[in-house]
Amino acid sequence: MITSKLRNTMLFKTDPNLAIERLILGGSNDRRERLTQNLTLRLRYRKSKGTVKEFYANIGNKKIKLGTFPKIKYQDALKLLKKQLIATPPTSAKSPSLEMVYEEFLKHKKYSNATVAKQKIAFNKLFDLHKKPIKNIKYEDIINILKKMNEAGKYAMCKNSFTTVSMLFRYAYAHRYISKNPFLGVRYTELFYSSCGEHGYIEAENLEGLQYLVEKIQSYQGKMETRNALIFGLLTGLRSDNVRGLHTKHLKQNLEDFYLEFCENETKSNRKEILGIPLCLANWIKSLHSTGYEGLVFPSESKKYSGKISSETLSKAIRGFELEKYAVGGRFVFHSLRKVFATFLVAQLGFKNKFAVDLALFHRIDKTISAVSGVYDKSTKTCETREIITFWIEFLIEKGGLKWSK
Repeated sequence: MITSKLRNTMLFKTDPNLAIERLILGGSNDRRERLTQNLTLRLRYRKSKGTVKEFYANIGNKKIKLGTFPKIKYQDALKLLKKQLIATPPTSAKSPSLEMVYEEFLKHKKYSNATVAKQKIAFNKLFDLHKKPIKNIKYEDIINILKKMNEAGKYAMCKNSFTTVSMLFRYAYAHRYISKNPFLGVRYTELFYSSCGEHGYIEAENLEGLQYLVEKIQSYQGKMETRNALIFGLLTGLRSDNVRGLHTKHLKQNLEDFYLEFCENETKSNRKEILGIPLCLANWIKSLHSTGYEGLVFPSESKKYSGKISSETLSKAIRGFELEKYAVGGRFVFHSLRKVFATFLVAQLGFKNKFAVDLALFHRIDKTISAVSGVYDKSTKTCETREIITFWIEFLIEKGGLKWSK
């Protein structure tokens, strides 16, 4: 509870340090005293130290610890508070903070839940700048944060954060929150060497590399649910979010045909997607759990089978494959399985079937085909995607050395 009792006393008005010194907590409850509009004194009782007294700056929703009394006095806390207010001036509708612009940006764009979650992770890496008015943020402030991520080897996160920042500043400029966009015309590849951040893959002519990948996944010695998720990712080319979140409710049946159905907020395209699958894959999914089971198909053992496997777990399971002679293009992560899926299928089926491969990958195709089929055709193409998945599974069995229980 926050009170203003202390600052209203005569002793505090004449000798604030003595007034703070005499404050003693008799029990274990915390207490907070508002000393000024933006300065709070927090009191906590500790058996070994007695009453601990800490000064905090309150700036927006952010609380910043300034120091502990009596190491710093009341006057010192005021000086430190002034510096914090200068570094983080108050925001308003005309001078919104980076965080305020971000929230407005999300409402304007209406991204899917998966995309929002990914963007928030990238945006949170800029936490130190969240409360700062966007017009006061310098180009160097952003670049310095990105450099630290890049130097730490967090290439994908660095690139995602750069992309998010670029969109935010473009939005802020369009709405005149800033007079100049410092990221106008700036490309990520001009700032950082990006090949390490790209996802690796296997070239279509490299059957030996494909066989090695299949064997690496099949012989994975970790948790069974991770191995099964890797196999499923290789067979379907689905994104990590859809594989990790695959639920028994996603598996549907129409007469003798099976398909997977994901609703709008479960896909990157932000629309309902349907993937036709062959009977052998449907039976394999069913065989992973007992009859009547309802829940995640690949639940995490570490989360007591009630939560999703983390994306880091899946990528870590095949980490290092890029160091082998078979992979090209950068780091090999779970998303690389989509590249392998697309690369080999287009090579085997020919460019005329690229449309069907894109459908299986849930790619947006409206702008790549005619206006009639792109805008007015609302058919699900379930048969086409089932044919693609069937061909790929048969190819993996025949050419890739896949051995699995159908």
